[in-house]
Amino acid sequence: MTAITRLAGAFDRAIKQPQEIDFHMADGVFVKHIVIEAAGSIIPQHVHEYNHTSFLAKGAMYVWEDGIPKGRLDAPQGILIKAGVKHLFQTIEDGTVLLCIHNLHGEGMVKVVAEHELEF
Repeated sequence: MTAITRLAGAFDRAIKQPQEIDFHMADGVFVKHIVIEAAGSIIPQHVHEYNHTSFLAKGAMYVWEDGIPKGRLDAPQGILIKAGVKHLFQTIEDGTVLLCIHNLHGEGMVKVVAEHELEF
């Protein structure tokens, strides 16, 4: 593989970053709509203060909780994410759609306890 081929592949992956839209709904419900174009994409590990639901609306992905693989999930499927649990997703199919659904508990924003960025 040439340097130009590697660079082109990296550029293509950069263009296909997840696209997010935030929705504030009635009764303090917040929904993050995430479209993940490329299979193999990773949604980095993070932790929330409260339980929430991640709903796999389209596609398929692998899930980890506290570093433990939980297996493959196929849409449509809801996933309960417990408070204080590190969670990470990796898509298996192009065009995967994930909805992260939170109760804001009157705080106006999702409480993230910790974020864990990927390092290369």
